[in-house]
Amino acid sequence: MAREAFDVPWVFVRLQRQYFGFSTADVREMLSVPEVCGAPDLPAHVRGMITLRDRVLPLIDLRARLGMTPVAQETEELCKFIELRAEDHRRWVRELEASIRESRPFTLALDPHKCAFGKWYDVMKTDNTVLAGQLHRIDQPHQQVHRKGVQALELARTQGAETALARVREIEAGDVATVCALMDETQDLLRKSAREIALVVEMAGRQFAITVDHVECVERIDPDRVDALPDHAATADIVSAIARRTRDDSIVMLLDAGRL
Repeated sequence: MAREAFDVPWVFVRLQRQYFGFSTADVREMLSVPEVCGAPDLPAHVRGMITLRDRVLPLIDLRARLGMTPVAQETEELCKFIELRAEDHRRWVRELEASIRESRPFTLALDPHKCAFGKWYDVMKTDNTVLAGQLHRIDQPHQQVHRKGVQALELARTQGAETALARVREIEAGDVATVCALMDETQDLLRKSAREIALVVEMAGRQFAITVDHVECVERIDPDRVDALPDHAATADIVSAIARRTRDDSIVMLLDAGRL
């Protein structure tokens, strides 16, 4: 890539946890993705057409172009996962009640870090502030569910089934209901917050729009911190070079908008 390409700043965007750059020489504006209209015979990575001030522009899904999962699909998969974890805890408290009533061992996870939600939460990393905030709200009542389950089993051993079953009913109506309500709320918020940004780009007098997850910043690139992309790289058709940011040495894939 010629050094002259770095005479202007670059727009840094994020898809999932990866950074990409577009030259400000090509970017005309940025906006929330408007309503998209379908059109026949479009390539798989062209989501449809948008209207911007009486202009009709094709909308390129950059995730699809790069072989990533589209935002809508990723959001629905996450929502389904959270829905299943809520159902896990409804079944968990029903099984706790049954095990006490039938005087048999309880075989599900009593440790909050050992259930499917707890294992996921302990290793999950996200830049989505909505999701992070909701999961933080879920964590405390979730741990209470498991902690009180241990207490209920101990009550069954020391004070009898009826006392323990009364505690289980409290857990179901209290902490389990709270966890499930928060998980349902999280799904709604995720769907509402899945808002992509469209970059309007102009190449050779033709304009089109490109979807990205987030616009991080507009920043200059030191040409001495740019490396050519190997010819055999999977994205060599649209990624023209790799840059390292001066501020934190993070990697940015520099995209050639004209190849999209």
